[in-house]
Amino acid sequence: MSSEAIVDLPEDLKKLVFEEFGETVESIQSALESLRAKLPEAIPAGLLEKFDQTDENLLRFLRGKKFRVEKTIDVIHNYIKFRDQHPDWFTVTKEEVELFMNLIKVSPTLDTNLRRTVMIIPCAGLGHASDEFLREHPQALTRFRMWLFDKLSWDPYAQLAGVVVVASFQNLSFWDSRKLSGASTIYEHVESIRFATKCSGFRLKALLLFEEPFFFTFVWAGASLIMSEKIKSRFRLCGRNYAELTNHFPSLDHLPACLGGTESDDLRENNWIAQACAESFPA
Repeated sequence: MSSEAIVDLPEDLKKLVFEEFGETVESIQSALESLRAKLPEAIPAGLLEKFDQTDENLLRFLRGKKFRVEKTIDVIHNYIKFRDQHPDWFTVTKEEVELFMNLIKVSPTLDTNLRRTVMIIPCAGLGHASDEFLREHPQALTRFRMWLFDKLSWDPYAQLAGVVVVASFQNLSFWDSRKLSGASTIYEHVESIRFATKCSGFRLKALLLFEEPFFFTFVWAGASLIMSEKIKSRFRLCGRNYAELTNHFPSLDHLPACLGGTESDDLRENNWIAQACAESFPA
């Protein structure tokens, strides 16, 4: 991979990365050389041999940690160990991805800070997750989340400007909430948060939860034990206070109408995940 290709970023990101990270061809090459020299000293050979050490793969982790080599090594080590501990969670199928596109959307439109927005709105498509499907595809939601986090970590906007997650459980009945809680165990929820915050190459800028269901009390109790104070500060349990959205988005236009935006409430429409799915499962 040539130095020029490494920094071949969209124009709107070039100014951001130079001002915030000082990213240049020379700084990238220096960071890659330092990282390659230190990885064998920090990670056992048996684990490191399972990791893709191409420029592209190393760069996504470096960018997620603002080119701080030691922190990048920690994340890479966590990533390798996590995948080694949970190999079955990285075997998502196209059918599973397409199912959960009814519940989860990544907007192709960036917010005014160039960040990716992930929207989780279960009431929009929970009916698609039948009890029969969940029985036939145990851990499907967990596999989907691993796939989505990994795909986001390859996106330069997610790496450099970051990701904001907005989850709204509005209009979710008690029985719907029970069905949703059965799609993943508390352990799987907590481990998914650990993967996103400690093992991934994208920058989680905020996670806003609205009208959170009863089972999230237990998820939060477990997840908060593994989070740094910095990461905890980015989680917001907002209840019905949807005005909190305006504290994070100067414009809500890229959000669905149910969250005050101008996009369709049908999450399958104009969903970045559809393109990512086509790349992962070419015809």
